Amino acid sequence: MRDFCRANHAVGLTQGIHRALQLRPRSTALVAADRALTWSEFADRVARLAGGLLAHGMAPGDRVAMLAHNGPCYVEYYFAVLWAGGVIAPVNVRWSLAEQAHCLADSGAKILLADAAHWHQACELAAASALSCLIAVDVEEQ
Repeated sequence: MRDFCRANHAVGLTQGIHRALQLRPRSTALVAADRALTWSEFADRVARLAGGLLAHGMAPGDRVAMLAHNGPCYVEYYFAVLWAGGVIAPVNVRWSLAEQAHCLADSGAKILLADAAHWHQACELAAASALSCLIAVDVEEQ
């Protein structure tokens, strides 16, 4: 029963994106600095990242760690993991490398998503952990 509730919880969280996409695809979904994404653009980015996670071997219920600054890419990572059926394991960017490594080990994360600003740090973490995959997404270049 617990797994069923967790799966439905994730579906409920991503349903808001689906609904906004149906009702107002051209309305603004996210704004940061000089950048804005419509619901259509946001949903497309989330769906593509979710597809990438699945293509790299993520299975429903797998833990996916996220190492990124708080911003649009973090929101995209968050919803992509849920969209693909994963469990989010956020890693605080302010922690030491040892604390971050402990977080990865403790969470059982199989995949680490990292933004461009944390790529080198993510590589160090991947080398010292049991991750099966490290994915860097440079949001500005997509």
